[in-house]
Amino acid sequence: MTRRIIIAFLLTLSLQASSQTRTGIFIGGGPTWYYGDMNDRLLTHQKLFRYYFTGGLLYRASQHFYIAGAFSAGKVVGADSLAIQDFNLNRDLHFRNDIWQVSLTAEYRILGYQNGKPEK
Repeated sequence: MTRRIIIAFLLTLSLQASSQTRTGIFIGGGPTWYYGDMNDRLLTHQKLFRYYFTGGLLYRASQHFYIAGAFSAGKVVGADSLAIQDFNLNRDLHFRNDIWQVSLTAEYRILGYQNGKPEK
């Protein structure tokens, strides 16, 4: 169990690689889980945890304006067989879905962003 927690923590870290250039890349990831009517537990069953990964490109058009494109992929599962209540167990529904997402975002930072130490 400790190994899974460490892996989940490491996957939720997001890395951004950029130096003094206008472009950069980012990667990230983490856990996903279904928490709907098939999941009648207070805490989600460990068999319902899956993963997601994301990555993309960042372009800094100016100190205030950024454009980013990203791609994300993940999985979500649900199953009545893991439920506690008899109604859900007898219903015996289940699903497995792949999630794919492509996004393009534009961001305006009012205060701007300065990399490194400000000059005195």
